[in-house]
Amino acid sequence: MTRKKRRKDRKRKARPPRRKAMRRRLEGTFDQADDLIFSGKAHEAVELLKSRLPGNERNPQLQYYLGYAHAKMGDAVTAVDYYERSLELEPGDTDLWFPLATLYAEVGLSAHAIRALRRFVDSSTIDPMVGEARRMLDALNEATKELARELNVTPKQAEEAAYRMERGRRALHQGDYEDSIAASGRAVEIVPEWPPPANNLSLALFFHGQPARAIATAQQVLSHNPDNIHARSNLVRYLAWTGNEAEAQRHWQRLQKAQPVEPDDAIKIAEAAAVLGDDEAVYRTLKPLQPSSSLFARLRQKLPEASRLRFYGWLLLGVAAANTGRRREAKRLWQEVLRGGVYTNRLPGYLEALRRGRPGPGWAQRFPYFHSTDMVPLQVQHDFGKLVLQKDEMPSERFRRQVDGFLAHCSAATRR
Repeated sequence: MTRKKRRKDRKRKARPPRRKAMRRRLEGTFDQADDLIFSGKAHEAVELLKSRLPGNERNPQLQYYLGYAHAKMGDAVTAVDYYERSLELEPGDTDLWFPLATLYAEVGLSAHAIRALRRFVDSSTIDPMVGEARRMLDALNEATKELARELNVTPKQAEEAAYRMERGRRALHQGDYEDSIAASGRAVEIVPEWPPPANNLSLALFFHGQPARAIATAQQVLSHNPDNIHARSNLVRYLAWTGNEAEAQRHWQRLQKAQPVEPDDAIKIAEAAAVLGDDEAVYRTLKPLQPSSSLFARLRQKLPEASRLRFYGWLLLGVAAANTGRRREAKRLWQEVLRGGVYTNRLPGYLEALRRGRPGPGWAQRFPYFHSTDMVPLQVQHDFGKLVLQKDEMPSERFRRQVDGFLAHCSAATRR
């Protein structure tokens, strides 16, 4: 036997013990995580589990435990991602479809929940859980029938449109604009006059570097639903950030008269005011999101989306407060947002500027509402970095086209 072959044989024989040791370490980690979660320390469980991710990214049980810990922490959105990843790695774990379905329903992905429940009911052998899943499925199916009546389509069409709308919304939040355009566009094809997918479509088009199509889509929504706050707010943004501020102001005059009923309506109105630099309007609109208000009470009922909306609303309200001289209030709001673990890339600099008595971060003369790193997905930034490194390896014309494509992604974010 050659030395090379003996070396390969030794490596082959050495692997199983290492894998067994790794499994034992992970099982010990899972036991520790269970104890932490049971003790009300889900945050610590998440940190422990994340420390085991390097080298174990494809372990479905680790992905499951991360999802479980995030769910116990109250972060259902992240829990969904981990549960989905666990199922991708181990499709035969059909019993996971039920907890995933409950999380889908919790985060407002009802059509996703329906499909997950069907998968669970068709494959699970856990009888008590199947009964509960059927009851949940019946309730969601009834809600789908009600939506179908509102949209004047069949229940099957309503479910498909809702599923595509949800996919488009998720992709939009993740910065996957092409997937969002495809999914939202399909929902619009099924139900042309339904505002939610059309609004998602217009945003995805805008941040994908297609402002003309985004503007046309928002205008189409308003032609059928002139009082739609989200569409008009989006249109103010598109027009202002493409240089048509006079037209943006015209739409803002109508939008600022709207009376928000839901917290997300208030935030969309405030976004439009922020785009136009109207700090007092932002402050006036978002002040009711303070913890003592009735609007905040409604926001608390919209868990888990409430956390994202609340912190984003407080971020904007803090900027408005700082820009209008209410700096102590801004400090309190931003510290509250940081305690939620979000906007950590931006707020430390804002708080430092407050501490130093400056009008804005760095050399800025005011605190900005929007930041280019929030507008441009990290993956796009990473891709651009790779593109720059490949400059000498591709034809100049191709390099220029790809740079133009990146700039199209960024143009909206850098205008204001």
